[in-house]
This record gives sequence, structure tokens and C-alpha cells, in this order.
Amino acid sequence: SIAASDKKSMMDFVPVGYAVTYIFGTIGCAFILATVGPKILGVDLEEESKNDIPLSLAFALAYVESRFKPSAVNRNQNSSIDRGLFQLNNNSFPKLNEDEFFNPEISAKYGLQHLRFCLDLAGKEVTALAMYNAGTNRVRKNNTPRSTLNYVDAIMRYKAGLDSAFEEEIVRLYAPVVQNAAMDVAIIK
Repeated sequence: SIAASDKKSMMDFVPVGYAVTYIFGTIGCAFILATVGPKILGVDLEEESKNDIPLSLAFALAYVESRFKPSAVNRNQNSSIDRGLFQLNNNSFPKLNEDEFFNPEISAKYGLQHLRFCLDLAGKEVTALAMYNAGTNRVRKNNTPRSTLNYVDAIMRYKAGLDSAFEEEIVRLYAPVVQNAAMDVAIIK
């Protein structure tokens, strides 16, 4: 068994490119998605890092919102429409035109900025995700719909699955490398 601190140090050795490869790999087609996935899906890693959002949370949000389908559309009971990869709502983003809603890069930019806003406001991922889905006022007034609670649960489960699978794979791949490096350092000393 490898100590948690050793696992964390192993994670520090992993380049971002491999992280993207593995996360997309859990969905399938690791090689293709690792090389072109971010552009196809519009999950702009620059936006994710600019907004200080865990990569697994960004992917889990896009998956639950649209199943990674940039052309996804959802008509809400209040007549508003959610569109695109991050299901941006036309009432929340009134300045976007039709094409912009379906542009994966624009959807990622505004979706992740909005998630960052919700995270800053809420202070907790679960509450922020509820705000992203139901709106800040409904959540603040303790009027969060059951469907939103199910939505948050789905995102957190998907995120946990990505995090767990990623950590297991990193340990499997890099444990021997880190252990050999530690042995090399010990021999040098």
C-alpha cells in the first residue's frame, strides 16, 4: 500500500497532457480524445485553469449538462432555453447569439466563469453546482428543487469516479517510477 503523501507526490509528476489523456480515456478512445478532445468538446483547459476549477469538476459538469454534446438543447418550464456544452441559459446570458451558445469554446468560457462565480459565492462545490443549475436566488432562499439535488449528486458521482480512476491509474503507472527514483537518490547519498 502506498501512503497518501506518496500518491500526492506521484500526482505532481504527471503532466497535464497525461491527465487529459486519462480523463478522456475513461470515457473511451483515449488516444483520439487526448489529442483532439479538448478542441472537439470545447473544454478549454485554459479556461478551466484561469478559473481555478478542478479538471474533473469541469468534465463532470459538461458531461451531466450535455453528455459532451455541443448541440444539446433543453427547454425549461419557464420558457427559457439552455444550450450547448455547458447548457448556458438564454436569460442568464442574454448577449450571446444563437451560434455562440453552440460554440464549444464560448460555452466552456462562460460556463466555467459562471461556475467560478457560483463557487466564490457559495464557498462549497455542492452549493455552487446547485446555484449553477437552479439559480443563486432559489438556492439562497432554500428553494432548491429536487431535480437540482439529483443533478448535483450526478455531477459529484461522476467527478468522484474520474478522480478515483485517475488516481488509481497514476499510482499504477508511476509508483514504480517514483520508487525507483527514490532508490536512485538513496544510492547517490
